[in-house]
Amino acid sequence: MIDYKDISDIKERNRQMGFHFFDTGALRFFRSRVSDTVYQGPGGIYIVTSEQFTLGEYAETRKYTPRKFNWGTGSFEHFDGEPEFNTCSKAVAHRIARQAAMIDPAVKAANNLSRAALVEAASEAVALGE
Repeated sequence: MIDYKDISDIKERNRQMGFHFFDTGALRFFRSRVSDTVYQGPGGIYIVTSEQFTLGEYAETRKYTPRKFNWGTGSFEHFDGEPEFNTCSKAVAHRIARQAAMIDPAVKAANNLSRAALVEAASEAVALGE
């Protein structure tokens, strides 16, 4: 049985394990926002964050990132073994996180489902309004 977590559980676990991902100063520095939605299933625990780079008057478009949380270590892992990546769409990032959480790792490996395949499927679904 899965012990479902909410965002406050994840924040507390990260802090307990000595990490500072959710510290106010870190969030402010990166102009980060953290979605309250947690996606959890056989594929793991995922959340979506967004960051916005600014320099003086210059501000880039806010970028959204699905992130995989490792409950054991209290830290975030690279998504699908690769460095974190940003998408330009909030909807796509949430769709990726939801799909990644629901895919059993054995099924993912057997079907060679890559991060690129998840991104492509999520982007198409969002474009079609699904």
